[in-house]
Amino acid sequence: MEAEHGPLIRVGGLDGTSDTERPQLPGRPSRDGKALLTANVGPRGSSKVYVHAVDRASGQHRFSREYSLPLPVLSILMLDTDASGVIYLAVSGEEPHPPEEVRPGHWVRLLCLDALDGAPLGSADLPSNAMPEETFRDFAVPDSGGVLYSVRTPQGVTLQRYTCR
Repeated sequence: MEAEHGPLIRVGGLDGTSDTERPQLPGRPSRDGKALLTANVGPRGSSKVYVHAVDRASGQHRFSREYSLPLPVLSILMLDTDASGVIYLAVSGEEPHPPEEVRPGHWVRLLCLDALDGAPLGSADLPSNAMPEETFRDFAVPDSGGVLYSVRTPQGVTLQRYTCR
């Protein structure tokens, strides 16, 4: 269970038994089970985003990295991994003074990061969703890697695959 975008709380085991101690995890487990991940955005108006990893087995800090983006970051849209541990971080932002022909200057950037040290493996620019409707989950990371992104336009919804490596 996640407590208000904070630590994850173990409420029970895979066998259905309740965990009365309710231990907290300091981040989201990676799909390979080796790390716990967190991400945060810098101060309002900042173009910085930060990713932190803790080794799940030992509890030792693995890395903290700062990534600079070309425009101010508004929010984190996704933090996930594939089965091999590659980290996928999607963030959104808004250009302060976009050209008139561009929809309010929204942008989405996907970063692919190394599982061991957070080194950038690549990035991709994704289209911003142009419709006001929201969904519970726009992104999914398959075990094989890459990202599936649900893009909403006036013509409908399409599922697009992106990779940044």
